[in-house]
Amino acid sequence: MMTYRSDTVTAPSDALNTLGSVIISNTRRGNWQYHFRDLALMVTTLGLWFLVLSQTYVQMVSTDSWADVAFLVHLFEIIGVNFLIVFALVHFWVLYERLLHSLRQRRQRRRNARVNG
Repeated sequence: MMTYRSDTVTAPSDALNTLGSVIISNTRRGNWQYHFRDLALMVTTLGLWFLVLSQTYVQMVSTDSWADVAFLVHLFEIIGVNFLIVFALVHFWVLYERLLHSLRQRRQRRRNARVNG
């Protein structure tokens, strides 16, 4: 069973959703450990992208066949389109979660206003 702290995540209002909101607004977690973790994840991700792109670039430069170069150019296009699709999906998912979070908060405020007023 998940426990909820009042300063981080609001408990789900209905019994079907046991995960709560994904968006956590906690300014007290801004210490160096969290910043270091985020920085390490970013550097690792960018490093992996650099390795993939540099390996593909080296293969493009070292080959003499135009068919291989065309194949690698199409591979770049596929990687770029996949990146944009994943980026858009994550972006819209976050927007959806923010909308759900604000609707839950509004519903909770209305319930509290009816009980208190």
